[in-house]
Amino acid sequence: MQIDATAGAYGLFQVVFADLTEHLAAAVFRLQQAKDPSVTFEQIFRLEFKRVLDRFKEELKQFDGKRSLEEDLHWLHDAVGQMAAIAQWRHDRIHARVIWSE
Repeated sequence: MQIDATAGAYGLFQVVFADLTEHLAAAVFRLQQAKDPSVTFEQIFRLEFKRVLDRFKEELKQFDGKRSLEEDLHWLHDAVGQMAAIAQWRHDRIHARVIWSE
């Protein structure tokens, strides 16, 4: 059996994206659970990636103004931007229009 290199690479990307989603959901869960012990991982994990990312951005706001975390927050905000760009790249390919030509 031969696997098309493009399809294989995209499949690998999907696995990595799923792992990123799970780790992001876990971070949001831990941050939200600290404030609300009734929150469950399933409540966070079942959200689409963009909503989890938005919640993560909201959770980061609690650390704004803490000078000791300034550099770390800069990197986290940068990572949020990169994750949003990766999600958009994925979205564009999942919902790509196929144009047939003869």
